[in-house]
Amino acid sequence: MSTSLLATSSLDQTALAELPAPSMALLFHTTGQNLALVTAHEVIRDRAGQSHIGPGRVALPSDEIRLASLLSSRNRRGRILLTPPDVLFHDEASLVWWLRPADRPMFLRDHDGNSLEPVVRWPSLVCLVVNRKLHIVALASQERPTLTDPVFHAPVGNVYADGSVCTGSARLPRTNTVLDVEGWSAVVTSSYFTHDNHAQNLAPTKAKGKKSRSRSIDRVNNYRATDYWRNRDGITKPMPTSDMVPLNLTLGEWLEAIIDGSDE
Repeated sequence: MSTSLLATSSLDQTALAELPAPSMALLFHTTGQNLALVTAHEVIRDRAGQSHIGPGRVALPSDEIRLASLLSSRNRRGRILLTPPDVLFHDEASLVWWLRPADRPMFLRDHDGNSLEPVVRWPSLVCLVVNRKLHIVALASQERPTLTDPVFHAPVGNVYADGSVCTGSARLPRTNTVLDVEGWSAVVTSSYFTHDNHAQNLAPTKAKGKKSRSRSIDRVNNYRATDYWRNRDGITKPMPTSDMVPLNLTLGEWLEAIIDGSDE
């Protein structure tokens, strides 16, 4: 028994020859809430020009390929948006943008829980949101990034060695479209940085006449980034590159590693 796809009360005023012709149907057979079987059916047309689902068979991988090809051949055009100048890349799952270096407050909390707001020259940062997970890295250059620029660990607290950010109780935007850049940027610039999440966010310090002091994290001294930026209050010169720790990756390599890793 066949099932009609196009049901009209009258065919007298219907230009069937001008309608898109259905050619294939997939039926999804379920048991309760579970998918049990998928069958593929050719679509046939009767003498009156009506389309019907023909006999079926178990769907094959070739049917899935054909379906994907048909879907991808559609002309799609979503909402037209002009990309902001600081957006470096975006797709359905990922958003990458440049957070320009600027003089602005940096919100900090020290070991005793005191809130600090020194006005400092922020480093140049590249921010990545993939699947609503925020990552940041730093750049030595003050110019708009390129894929070949070397990247550095973000010299702030609450960031892990791979650049992922512990956002804690921060309110995150629900999506990561180009319209959400301002909201995600605020998560970085308007949230409090507290303790260090790894030992390489800043280069080791070196006192006169002494060897470099290790910056290994311990229970007492894991607010080094807070101390660093508190001491730069009012300084508008860029952060010295010598105070930064390289990831030994280019920006392109880091982005590919994070985005590709999110697919696993």
